[in-house]
Amino acid sequence: ADLQTGYLEAAETVDALVIPVGSAWEQTVTQDLDVYLWQPDGIHPSEAGTYLAACAFYARFFQESPEGLYHPEKLSADTAAVLQAIAAEAVLEE
Repeated sequence: ADLQTGYLEAAETVDALVIPVGSAWEQTVTQDLDVYLWQPDGIHPSEAGTYLAACAFYARFFQESPEGLYHPEKLSADTAAVLQAIAAEAVLEE
């Protein structure tokens, strides 16, 4: 939360765009889904984490939901749909 606040304050100062990827990650983690956003090293994003971030960027740039878009073969259609919905909610309903 502190990191997000810092980013938002800094962005406001320089009139920059912030994409709430952290909010999307937080929603995914707090929903206790069987989705692993980090690689085993605990630092780098997994395929699902990278895809969630990409969906958040899509939603912000195009101002539309990423739901129904392409997803990598490594992610199941169900997992991709959940991540797309979370990204849409985090970005479009903020």
